[in-house]
Amino acid sequence: MPGPAMIEDIPAVSLSPETEILGRRLEWIDAAKGIGMFLVIWEHASWAYYPPWNHVFVSFVMPMFFLLAGLTYNNKKYRNDLKGFLGSRGKQFMIPYSILMALWITMAAAVPSTSIQPASELVFWFAYGAGPPTGSPHLWFLPMVFLAMVIFVSFDKVMEHLPPISKWPLVAIFPLFTIYLNTSFSEFLVANWPLTTGLIPWRLGGVLIAATFMIIGNEIRRFIKLRDWTFNNLGLDLGALLGMGMILLALSEMNGYTDIASDVLGSVWIYLLTGVIGTYIMFAGSTLLVRNTTRFKNFLVRIGNASQEIYELHPMTLRVVAPLLGLLGVTNWWLNPDWWLVNSIIICVTTIPLVFYVISKSKYLLIMFKGSTR
Repeated sequence: MPGPAMIEDIPAVSLSPETEILGRRLEWIDAAKGIGMFLVIWEHASWAYYPPWNHVFVSFVMPMFFLLAGLTYNNKKYRNDLKGFLGSRGKQFMIPYSILMALWITMAAAVPSTSIQPASELVFWFAYGAGPPTGSPHLWFLPMVFLAMVIFVSFDKVMEHLPPISKWPLVAIFPLFTIYLNTSFSEFLVANWPLTTGLIPWRLGGVLIAATFMIIGNEIRRFIKLRDWTFNNLGLDLGALLGMGMILLALSEMNGYTDIASDVLGSVWIYLLTGVIGTYIMFAGSTLLVRNTTRFKNFLVRIGNASQEIYELHPMTLRVVAPLLGLLGVTNWWLNPDWWLVNSIIICVTTIPLVFYVISKSKYLLIMFKGSTR
């Protein structure tokens, strides 16, 4: 991770942005990322059994990271060095994506029980940049966030001398194009190339939605800078969290199960709403935790700072533990819906120490998981 940065030197890194202002870290952002990682682990641990309340998490957790990329993007600085900016982000996201997907495919070939798809399928979908339809490996997020950044920062540069309000039509245009891709173009793919099952190459529909969240986050930064998202009044904050939480539950239920990794968004407009509302709840809630706790806050901040590595590693630990337990005669436990809590605990107690005490200590592993030795 880059060294300490000031408020005007904050790069747009969705999973691990530098969040320091005047020498003081914006711990509410780090804590929100930490909470987000635990929700992601929760979702993936219960992938074989989605209880209704799990639908709420998938409606806003990943959108929060997309919005955060726009919120932390320093327009004035990076407009003058887009090549350098995109080069560094390409290394950060695409190097780990390529290396870890190759490792995932190797695991699927050597130990088939570690993957729900055969290695040959994974090779095809890796080249196609989407799928598989039977269950997308979690690494889909890395190219999506990078490609969304390419679109977001390119439009930001082209529109540099236009009034700021001119970006807002993109908040409608990008989702409309997503709707076309996920309907008409998807039907075209099914009719002419059935093997694709209608999945959009390189998840371009999801990429455009991610870029939309980045624009929204960047506009929020323009209005309120990097101030926290609270009223600085505990009563008002708790009331707002309760009210927005109820709205989020209603909208999530209305929109059904969403999965941006598989181009399943329901209504893109509702998805945008749940993403923004859920992000507010995460940011305001993390701010209250930072203000009122110490050890728990410090733990969440540390998780947030290592969020990229934790995200990339966590499903692999569960898939490796499963065949090891199989040697002891314990089989199919991770497919049992009653074991989702155990899955979550196994992921946490294996992944977090590996990231803190192994990956962070090795420059070779840092390159594998972060694309650099920092």
